[in-house]
Amino acid sequence: MAVTLRFTIKYFQESVEQGHADAQCSLGMAYENSVGVSKKDLAQAIKWYKKAAIQGHSTAQKKLKILSDSQS
Repeated sequence: MAVTLRFTIKYFQESVEQGHADAQCSLGMAYENSVGVSKKDLAQAIKWYKKAAIQGHSTAQKKLKILSDSQS
């Protein structure tokens, strides 16, 4: 399963570089929940949520608001 997760994260990383909002949001979730990445990284999660949110991705917008509110 770890190999599958790492492959999936690699796919998301390639997709985010191409500007795909769904992949950006998914990568944000991976960093937020430490799934398929080496460690939980809220700064990275916020980075990818912002990129997706700018494109109008509603889930990313919600996640970004939740994380921003929790850090206030």
